[in-house]
Amino acid sequence: YAYITSIYDEEISVIDLKNMEKVRIIKVRGAMAIVIPHGSRFAYLCSNRNSVSILNIATNEVVGSIPVGDTPNYITLSLDGARAFVTNALSNTLSVIDLEKRTVIKNIAVGREPTSSALSPDGSLLFVVNYGDGYQDGSISVIDIKTLEEIDRIKSLSYPRAIAVVP
Repeated sequence: YAYITSIYDEEISVIDLKNMEKVRIIKVRGAMAIVIPHGSRFAYLCSNRNSVSILNIATNEVVGSIPVGDTPNYITLSLDGARAFVTNALSNTLSVIDLEKRTVIKNIAVGREPTSSALSPDGSLLFVVNYGDGYQDGSISVIDIKTLEEIDRIKSLSYPRAIAVVP
């Protein structure tokens, strides 16, 4: 199955990939980004309402939420699937979630209006895209996954929105 979020329709479409058809619609207010850790029974999605919603994929029901910063809009998993990293656009933070405990273990200050993120191929660094508020004000925050600290910031980018990292 594939789970497709639609923020404007406030729903998740469930697609049966074997038959290539939509089989269900799940109503979730403000659903943005979604991840499903390998082997997990749960999906985690940014609800754009200051929380990450927890969706039981066996029942397709929201079973809880984890409070994060203001306007979460993107979520990235650690390589082992134990942690989720959530960009919070209006609080200019990255929330680090322990998925087993379902709690935020740290909020990291990043640049203005973080939009997306990507892990380095070895999983040791997280690159957070900060949209900024003007020409050449955007940046990329470099987060050390072990220490959960911003160790560098690549500056002077014009309105960056997304990132992909290759080996």
